[in-house]
Amino acid sequence: MLGATRSSEIGEISLKSHWLRLQLAAIVCFVIGCLLVISPAQAGYLGGYSGQIFYENFDDFRGDGLIQQPNARQLDSDRWRVTGLSEADGVFGGAYLSGDWTRGAATGSVITGGVYAFQIGSESTENWAIGFQQTAGDLTPGTLTLRVVNATTESVQAIDVGFQVLFRNNANRSSVVSIDYGFNDLVYFGGLGGGWLSDAEAANAAQWVSHSYHQTISGFSLAPSEAFYLRWSFDDFGGNGSRDEIAIDNVSLDFQASASPVPAPSAAGSLLLICGNFLLTRKRFCFSRAR
Repeated sequence: MLGATRSSEIGEISLKSHWLRLQLAAIVCFVIGCLLVISPAQAGYLGGYSGQIFYENFDDFRGDGLIQQPNARQLDSDRWRVTGLSEADGVFGGAYLSGDWTRGAATGSVITGGVYAFQIGSESTENWAIGFQQTAGDLTPGTLTLRVVNATTESVQAIDVGFQVLFRNNANRSSVVSIDYGFNDLVYFGGLGGGWLSDAEAANAAQWVSHSYHQTISGFSLAPSEAFYLRWSFDDFGGNGSRDEIAIDNVSLDFQASASPVPAPSAAGSLLLICGNFLLTRKRFCFSRAR
């Protein structure tokens, strides 16, 4: 009798041990199934971001012009365009390696109209930016336009835009810089701020006054291989005589994709989820025994 009782207890322990193993297996299947269902079944979902960030600080630019295959001292004319110079209006992809396009590097005030690289930092710390000297024949009005192509595989739904506008108020005429954007280089949209003005009265010619800008543009869909255009426009605003110097620096565009779509469940995840759920809800019939 004692032996039969002992054997029965051992059998119950064995059944319980078997059930615990089933429970553990079910939980593992359920968890793995959930992960496989929740996780994308294929690559390409980038957490809400397309992964394309454009940044230009002009630290290597030295005012040596624009061309399609630039050296470090030049800018890429496939991306950058200047219009309003007395010699001509630039086009994307052109070669502009002389005259107003190549006024070079300047560490102090200038008077000749055209495109420069201005040293806007301190005497001990260099900091270069693309710069413009307006005259009666140059950049009054004029523009600097940046073109960036959506090089990802996703449609872009928003773009974080940031840059600096700087003035060296070394003359008695006020200048205005305004900003707008577009998607086809034909129609541009404003509403990105009221613009920036330099003071009409000359002040410290060695000082650069900086205005930082940041805004998120949304409410559009930029498909892969389509381009986004950001345009700075320059013109006179008031006063008389010579014009102040203008610089643009630290231009950044952060392309954001739409919210990641909910991926379809994978076949393996669905199967494991079903198996795990079945094992967890199965009746414990194997624990009952006759006494």
